[in-house]
Amino acid sequence: MTDIQIRRAEKADIPSVNNALRQLSEHMNDPHPITDQTLFEAVFDGQGAALILIAETDGQLVGLTMFSPYVSTTLGGIGIYISDLWVSPSMRGKGLGPKLMHEAIKQFSVPVRRIKLEVYQDNPDARETYIRLGFKPGERSESLSLAESDFDNIRGKS
Repeated sequence: MTDIQIRRAEKADIPSVNNALRQLSEHMNDPHPITDQTLFEAVFDGQGAALILIAETDGQLVGLTMFSPYVSTTLGGIGIYISDLWVSPSMRGKGLGPKLMHEAIKQFSVPVRRIKLEVYQDNPDARETYIRLGFKPGERSESLSLAESDFDNIRGKS
């Protein structure tokens, strides 16, 4: 692999990070409503919603991972949820994705016991890659989500 530097994203990186995330969204045919400002606030403005690692070569962004820690009482440590993993087309197939994941687990002083991520059903190449790396489908659980439009369902009855 070429000379790759991996570091934590800084405030000034947000526009290029969001541009890379936009490329990922386009690749996956997803909408991309997040603004630079919202991303900045979520990561740097006291929200602590995610951490971002970026990979660079010759000052160019060639990969990133955005992830969030969670506490697992059943595993006795923390896990990380990778919400986004992007590698530039020129760097795909060179091991940068796994390297970014490995660097993510090194960001914590307590043991990271698990990495979670989601893979689209219509992305068999990515799924095959994750399975080859040792990721396994959940045996006792499935991913569920609640959209903002349904938040009234959890606000309780008046």
